[in-house]
Amino acid sequence: MMLNRPSLLTLEGRTDLVGCEVGVSEGINAHGILTELDIKKLYLVDCYTIFSVKTPGCEILQSEVDRDKAKAYERLAPWESKITWLEKMSWDVTDEDIPPGSLDFVYIDGGHSYDVVSDDLKLFYGKVKIGGMIAGHDFGNPGTGVREAVFDFCDMYGITHLQTGEDTDWWIIKLEEIVHGRI
Repeated sequence: MMLNRPSLLTLEGRTDLVGCEVGVSEGINAHGILTELDIKKLYLVDCYTIFSVKTPGCEILQSEVDRDKAKAYERLAPWESKITWLEKMSWDVTDEDIPPGSLDFVYIDGGHSYDVVSDDLKLFYGKVKIGGMIAGHDFGNPGTGVREAVFDFCDMYGITHLQTGEDTDWWIIKLEEIVHGRI
């Protein structure tokens, strides 16, 4: 399986990466990460339950979510020693789960509403080390809040080095910590 996310391709050649994927679903992207990158540890965050914050027009059943979870666990079983599953809402991830400044990258592809993406950006930015990357998917998908949330996050914190690829991925290399609401 090939790594097909432009943001994650920027990590090729780096070693002993510690990363996080928010929104694992069937584990297809996590499989690409584990296959193509030198991963020391990968946190996988997915609640695997239906919740009230949904993307308009996206209705799924709990049985579909259960099927996705089973596929992910089976697909990623060969890397069990490198994986830490966090079956919870992204906003419930604590510093005890993933310490601040411990990640080389985080890839956000969970909830796609403006509020969820905004919250994920604010929470996970602090978990990425200086020089690391915060990235995500569905930047160009109409009907989601991804693009607006990313732009607003960058505006709010004075981030001017947002990159995008093929209108799908977005990524930011963390150059500084956010202190008192500004970088």
